[in-house]
Amino acid sequence: MFTKFGFLFASCLISLTGTRVLSQTGKPSSVELIQAYRESLSYLQSISMKIVVNVDSNESPFFPQTLDFIFRWDSDNNRAEWLGKQLIYDKHGELDTFNSSFIKDIADGNMYVYLAGDRLVEEGDYSRRVILYYNYTERLKDLLENPNNGGPLFGKMYGSNHKSVPDLLNESSDLHIHDKKENINGVSCFVLEGTSKYGKVTAWITPEKGYTAMKWIIEKDSHHLFDDTELSAKWSSVESGQVSFNVKELHEIIGEDNAVFVPKLAYLTHTTNFRDGTKNVNQFEYKTSDIQLNPDFEALGAFKIDFPDGIRVFNQDIPSLKFRWEDGKPVTVVDKSFLGVLDRQIEQLKNEAKEESTPIADTQTEIQPDTTEPQREVLSETHVFRVLVLLPIGLLIIAVIAWRVFLLKRK
Repeated sequence: MFTKFGFLFASCLISLTGTRVLSQTGKPSSVELIQAYRESLSYLQSISMKIVVNVDSNESPFFPQTLDFIFRWDSDNNRAEWLGKQLIYDKHGELDTFNSSFIKDIADGNMYVYLAGDRLVEEGDYSRRVILYYNYTERLKDLLENPNNGGPLFGKMYGSNHKSVPDLLNESSDLHIHDKKENINGVSCFVLEGTSKYGKVTAWITPEKGYTAMKWIIEKDSHHLFDDTELSAKWSSVESGQVSFNVKELHEIIGEDNAVFVPKLAYLTHTTNFRDGTKNVNQFEYKTSDIQLNPDFEALGAFKIDFPDGIRVFNQDIPSLKFRWEDGKPVTVVDKSFLGVLDRQIEQLKNEAKEESTPIADTQTEIQPDTTEPQREVLSETHVFRVLVLLPIGLLIIAVIAWRVFLLKRK
């Protein structure tokens, strides 16, 4: 009886786990592999984590630098934030406090703001300002794929119209899996390769670690697109470019249904090759910790846009107006002197219109009743003159009223 029960139990176990075992020992199709990789990334779209990015480059004096921040992302509600410091070092390895600054980039689902000019060294209020966007969707996409902000940790890199690595593989014309697996940092991986209009893409995907990618490379030649423009047309001096992302260690987070793997230590190298034989090389080291999947964002106090009252605000949607942060929102700074000048100009235009119309009215009273045709011509000219003078005044007044109503609504 016991033997029979054990046999039935083993049969059930095999039937329940057969698909998973096959996926790890057999060779899945390209479509299955991409879908599994995409699913492994989807678990990271509601997350809170600490990210330290060490950046070095040969193209700017402001390297090396370290970006040390808390990153939170709620993709369902189009919210994200980066809170921390950007630390820049001089050639002797000493911290450059003058150029180092605080990081405060927040999108709360309604608008996106970031703190600019708030250096670590005390500079006074003149250096403190906030940049604001109401139409910020594209801006947020750019940040979520930028290597400075940790984009490669989520399978993204700018230059491909916001497409992730699995997106690029999925639309490749010559997508295929290599015949042999390869070992990346001690983990066996399928090698998936294809070429899209954004470049050649290769990804090393491991079933052993939840189908995450242990490595991926994007290679662009001059004819490949950088977003919507061919590389050679966008930068005539650039011949080609390559981005290589490599995971050294993984966090394993045990969930209710499965384990989720997040890069713990990873490196990215971004190389730009120029036609004159020179190159720029940007290197990024990523370290992550304090990871929470599907956190209680409300309890964490996430996505709260709060700045000191009085700080200057530059609204990129209405760059001609001045704003200040007051009571948790941007408030228009009304230039009363400008409004005074505008009111005086309107009054002057009204007076000039009256002065110009007076002699015409006198001429009309002197015209004899039996000369009706000349009278019609004078009346017609007077009407045209009044329209030409008063119409711009009326439009100007309407525009001022409409603008003030718009500002009241924005408050």
